[in-house]
Amino acid sequence: MAALINRRKIWRLAVLVTAILILAFPFFPEDYAHPILVFSAIAAVWALVFHLHARHAQESGSFKELFVNFNERYDLLNERLTRALHREGAFTTDDTQAFVDYFNLCSEEWLFFSAGYIHPTVWRAWENGMRQYGSDPRVAELWRQESKTDSYYGLKFPIGHLAAATH
Repeated sequence: MAALINRRKIWRLAVLVTAILILAFPFFPEDYAHPILVFSAIAAVWALVFHLHARHAQESGSFKELFVNFNERYDLLNERLTRALHREGAFTTDDTQAFVDYFNLCSEEWLFFSAGYIHPTVWRAWENGMRQYGSDPRVAELWRQESKTDSYYGLKFPIGHLAAATH
């Protein structure tokens, strides 16, 4: 995942490449021993490093925005989902809608995870939450019905024995 890769190593690599270029300068073939060429190579290395750093900062900001948005949306659903699970019998219309909203949220999270915008550690945590819901037979049945619409971006919501087996 590009947004959260530790970029500290790139700085050390840039220093190393710079040092190698400077130390190797006296040993360059005569055609390449011009200081302007060495300084240009060093400048190119550092330009690349600064570009990668800026990109990392931008991707990290995008990740944070997605993370906060998804968690805020889940927080709005959490009470309704919990209440539905603790209620005996069939889901009410409101319960069903809460889980459909949750499936939509999960599928959006899946879409961004599969595109590389969500860190795998975060996705695993969210998926563990899905497993808890998917182990309820009413949720599993609702997912079976909903997944027939093929409108969840390929999300494989963990239900029933799948939810318990991978727990």
